[in-house]
Amino acid sequence: MIRADARRHLIGVLLLWLLGWGAVWVLSRWLTPLRPMPPPLDPATEAARHSADPAALLAWRDLPIAIVHVEERGRMRAVPPGA
Repeated sequence: MIRADARRHLIGVLLLWLLGWGAVWVLSRWLTPLRPMPPPLDPATEAARHSADPAALLAWRDLPIAIVHVEERGRMRAVPPGA
């Protein structure tokens, strides 16, 4: 059994270790520069990437919820729920 003094010492060391790594994490997040957002893909490029039709891709973006089916050869189609 660990004595009360040793237990307090162990808890103190673990607490300091946790605080130290927390400070390292916060400082590394604070000192890391933010990268700019990449430009959005145009619909034709994005549709080609997903083997879809550009007009269908624009229609999918308007759906609040879409179920995407991956058909044979990787072709994708999206349908609204319940359709």
